[in-house]
Amino acid sequence: MAVDHSFEVGQTNSSAEQHIRTGRILVITSCTKDKHIPAALASFKQPEADELWDGRMDRRVARNYGIWEPYRVPSAQLYRGRQHIEVMQGVELLRQAFGRNIVDVKIISAGFGLIDEDELVPPYNVTFAGLSAAKVFPIAKRLAIPQDLQAVLAQDYDCAFFLLGEEYLASIGLPFAHEPGFPCVFLASQALHNKIPKQFPYIHVCLGNPEATSFGSALISLKGLLFHHFAHQIVQPSPLFSADGISSYERYERMQTFLSSPSSEAFLDLVSLYRKKENGAVVRKSSASKKTSQQLPFETMVKPSLEPAKNYGRPMRFYIPDWDDLVDPAYNFECDEGNPEKRRYDDEVYSHQIYPGPNYDGLLFSKSTIEQSQTKLARIKECGIHSFAKFTEKPILADCGAFSYVNEEAPPYNTPEILEYYQSLGFNYGVSIDHLIFSSMPSDVKVARYALTRKNALEFIQAHRAGGYTFTPVGVAQPTDCATR
Repeated sequence: MAVDHSFEVGQTNSSAEQHIRTGRILVITSCTKDKHIPAALASFKQPEADELWDGRMDRRVARNYGIWEPYRVPSAQLYRGRQHIEVMQGVELLRQAFGRNIVDVKIISAGFGLIDEDELVPPYNVTFAGLSAAKVFPIAKRLAIPQDLQAVLAQDYDCAFFLLGEEYLASIGLPFAHEPGFPCVFLASQALHNKIPKQFPYIHVCLGNPEATSFGSALISLKGLLFHHFAHQIVQPSPLFSADGISSYERYERMQTFLSSPSSEAFLDLVSLYRKKENGAVVRKSSASKKTSQQLPFETMVKPSLEPAKNYGRPMRFYIPDWDDLVDPAYNFECDEGNPEKRRYDDEVYSHQIYPGPNYDGLLFSKSTIEQSQTKLARIKECGIHSFAKFTEKPILADCGAFSYVNEEAPPYNTPEILEYYQSLGFNYGVSIDHLIFSSMPSDVKVARYALTRKNALEFIQAHRAGGYTFTPVGVAQPTDCATR
């Protein structure tokens, strides 16, 4: 390996642990549609494609974006998508164990090109999602994505992880013009098998619906989840080697074992400890034998001896979340071209307009998602949510989109504001303001969010009754662990 990346382990009884060398990892991930938008600017137009994909040959991130300038944040903090959150949690685990320099994170932004995790960027509303590879790559070259990536790959790394969907994979231009001398592990869909070269340095970890099911993840966030699992198994494998965990030197050896001969099989062998059995229980392999398994204690739930809830026995309803999943009915698949005169929302259709009836019981619109597009927000205010969604015969549910502010100390909304919002846009059901809880959070944070969410739910229900609102209120709770579910 080319470069010495060492760290001080700290006080230990073993002199071999005083100064050990780790590898250096590069992570290439993509931007997400869900971003942190300051509540004060939710109604303002964000930088969009017409501004960011113009013909000027400059660094878009260096431009002045007016009212958005004071709201620049490091790109690592801007994105709120589940994949991004999982990736950064995995990165943090590795840095806590080996030091900050163990991982470099670069993000492919559809608006600003290849940016560093510490680069200050403003909110924006641009994505490659839905574009063909033939359309993505010219834009990517204009944003200097393949050029800047080549410069990054010329640096000294021991391994690179690429966590990219189809459109973002198209932006980097495979195969590389100058292939790096270190392995590049692509966590990507099975459908992209023919788009990733087969020879070194390319390693394709094929992922699809079977993997999403077995790991209990949505397909869109599976890549980030598996990287998080990978980091966890390097730093603190489960089952633990001892009651006190493993030593720094043992972590170093686990990292070196993977980096010395990375492969799809080696990666999946590490993370497969998190696969679920058919009954849904998470099972992790024992370090003593791959044939034995151990169910995690926190996955074992005891049915409480309580009176059943009033809604016990009612059928489950499936509400599909809205992510602007519309299609162009005039799309020409033979030529891979859409209607050039297509008007957003006016000339596009939802799946429930294509088929005889919807294959879901209702739609879910998150406030944070709606407010990412001022055009969309204005249209909904003008005609109401049912008319906008062309969904008049079944209910539409609304929530605040808690993932968008998961890293904030408190939600950016208040109950009176949310009540008026749900009522004015014509939702059938409205969810109280919650604050997400993850197992990795400190216990005091989990307890505070648990209490805040319960308080908001009670306030929401009481204010709804007093205010005479016509939609049905839904008080939500966030558990701190299985015992509080």
